[in-house]
Amino acid sequence: MATLTTDALRLNENTAKAWFATLLDKEILPDECHDEDFANHYLDSRDSAPCDTNWMTAFDFINAALHELNTQHKEKISRLQAHYRKIFFDKIIRKFHHSDLAAYVSEDMELIAGFILTGQSNDFIQNLMASYEKGELPDR
Repeated sequence: MATLTTDALRLNENTAKAWFATLLDKEILPDECHDEDFANHYLDSRDSAPCDTNWMTAFDFINAALHELNTQHKEKISRLQAHYRKIFFDKIIRKFHHSDLAAYVSEDMELIAGFILTGQSNDFIQNLMASYEKGELPDR
């Protein structure tokens, strides 16, 4: 089993809370996403290599890390992932009225939450985070 102490999880939880709070106060996607054709074209690009491949690799990496944790930590992280996923789904749906775009963003937030909470290191997820921090569309 991977070693994630309760104290480390608490610290990671505080880090996640601060990061997501900062993101909630920002515009995390460009206004071009109001254009349905633009948003759909973007989503199509996310479903293609290399982004799709990189995303799935990162997803598998985080899930493997979660699998190694004790049940209590897994359940806590799962609840927090669902919490952040819902918050960002609602944020995007309110602003852009595009359910597919909201689903992609919320899945990214779930992945990012797992990344922060497990204390892993992954370049793809760090780049994903940086894109949202800058209000840019993640595309790699």
